[in-house]
Amino acid sequence: MRIKSIQWVIVLLLLMGCSGGGDVVPKELDWNHDADALIVRVTVGGGMQPEAAYRNEIPRASLWGDGRYVWQTTDSDNARFVWQTQLDEAEMADLLQTFIDKGFFDLDSSYEPSEQVFDSSSTGLQLNLLAEQKSVSEYHDSAPREFHELVNIMSSGAGAEGQPYVPEIGMVTAVFLDQTDTTNLPVWDTAVLGLNLDDVYETWLEGDALARAWEIVNGRYWSPRVVQGEDVYELYVRLPDFTGDVPPAMADPVEESAETVEEVKETVEEVEEMTVIATQVATATVTISASDGLPLQATYLVPAANGLRPAVILLHMLGSNREAWQSTGLVQALVADGYHVLALDMRGHGETGGENDWPLAEDDLQRVWAWLIEQEGVDEGKTAVIGGSIGSNMALRTGANIETINTVVLLSPGLDYFGVTTEDALEQWGKRPLLIVASEEDSYAADSSRTLAAQAQGEAQLQMYSTAGHGTNMFNTEPDLVTLIGEWLSQHFK
Repeated sequence: MRIKSIQWVIVLLLLMGCSGGGDVVPKELDWNHDADALIVRVTVGGGMQPEAAYRNEIPRASLWGDGRYVWQTTDSDNARFVWQTQLDEAEMADLLQTFIDKGFFDLDSSYEPSEQVFDSSSTGLQLNLLAEQKSVSEYHDSAPREFHELVNIMSSGAGAEGQPYVPEIGMVTAVFLDQTDTTNLPVWDTAVLGLNLDDVYETWLEGDALARAWEIVNGRYWSPRVVQGEDVYELYVRLPDFTGDVPPAMADPVEESAETVEEVKETVEEVEEMTVIATQVATATVTISASDGLPLQATYLVPAANGLRPAVILLHMLGSNREAWQSTGLVQALVADGYHVLALDMRGHGETGGENDWPLAEDDLQRVWAWLIEQEGVDEGKTAVIGGSIGSNMALRTGANIETINTVVLLSPGLDYFGVTTEDALEQWGKRPLLIVASEEDSYAADSSRTLAAQAQGEAQLQMYSTAGHGTNMFNTEPDLVTLIGEWLSQHFK
């Protein structure tokens, strides 16, 4: 009887092991189950896209530790559709097992085409398990088949049925455009939405206003323009799920009314102090004549500091304009540090208009610099040029042409953007210092940056981020970039 009892115990234990074994996640496959733990992310970016596409970019797919899964699809009209579903633990394990089966951890960290390709996009795939983490990026379809299969699985919902992703809160910016054609543009109804777009700049929105902005951005995310009255605006939406921005806490107006009144009083006092400071900074729209008579439009900011002060020229990305610098925080920081700042609309862009002509634009910039150093309070012996994407190429070429420019800051430069080259300009730049910043997933700019840093004859600081985006968009994901640039300028303007 004792032997039979032991046999029955063994059988029961075996049955329990068999029944429960399927629910146990293998140790090498386990992940952080927290709701804010990012497990898988697919990003596609880089290349020469319009500013709006960069500003409204979200990951192609994101999977969090609690099983929340968001992905996007697009159609032929550049409309974007964002979906969401919830995976249970077994579904999560099956999906992550696919990465193991396809040898994701055996892939190289980056892939490049065998022949040089300009202005193409980059794709990044990131997997974070407890036992191992890995990121793989490719430039211009150069990675193996297994990489593309995993990207396609994640970007299509992995067979799950999704519901439309509806953001609860988001940061919205509306940029006024000098455009009169309102044909086929969606309408922003201030009466219905209770919000005037003139008041929307990095503004946290909820409810109907956010839903309308999200609808407009997804409808034409490469050109999310909207008409309010007779004015046209372009909308940018940033969501905490994808950007890391932290929305402000929403206080209960009934329970904390007394405290709110005191906070309002303090805020009014702070605003009054800020207004006094702001009135000491002169801001003007200026026009500088190009060699062919084209009126170059720029915004010029003069600091409150007395005496001779350094000056900085800011050059935007392709398809953008000088307003792009306003949302970076760099302009405000530079002026606060006592710099004269001139943000230019290069020819073919913004209020300057005209056609893109990069050789003429190179001459334009020499004229802009000559105008700037003639302004009262500008120390012509302390000037710098900062540019994003093709603007960084133009910044380096400007510095090469003007030997008294102290330093340049290049954000996502390329060896060749539309015939605007940098290696020849770098040779002419000589031994002067330069700061180069790029992001690894933006492969062409990343490789170009490493090449330029290696070829520099003098001091060249290279700052590489992992998934920061392209050009001026890097300020959105890397807020310390403002500090980095400020410290660099301070160091080289001594």
